[in-house]
Amino acid sequence: MAPKTILLVDPHKDSRVVYATMLSRSGFQVLEAADDEEGLRIARMQGPDLILTELFPWNRSGKMLPERLRETRETESIPVIALTAHILVEDWAQVLGRCCSRVLTKPCGPRRVLEEIEGVVFSSRIPAA
Repeated sequence: MAPKTILLVDPHKDSRVVYATMLSRSGFQVLEAADDEEGLRIARMQGPDLILTELFPWNRSGKMLPERLRETRETESIPVIALTAHILVEDWAQVLGRCCSRVLTKPCGPRRVLEEIEGVVFSSRIPAA
């Protein structure tokens, strides 16, 4: 069986290195993107099994990556786990509740992130909205 593929979207190179190393050592294939645009492009082209993303609440489109993923047939059913250090205002929480499999608030240790990823990626893909 081929390894599950995780797309890691985070603007912080250090964070990508930590998570990519952890995921690779856990048997996942890892794709990386430094921003929403690159992440959306890779998701459309590669169709990963899961996307782990830092939230970018203030991007050019005015929408967060999880929202944008649900708007495209190629990406609408890919599970998303969002990591954020931001306080989630009610509007964001509602949007993320519809678009993400999980939302983890930082600080969140690597072991917890891995447990959440395994819980999502080894269950069925989420249904399209």
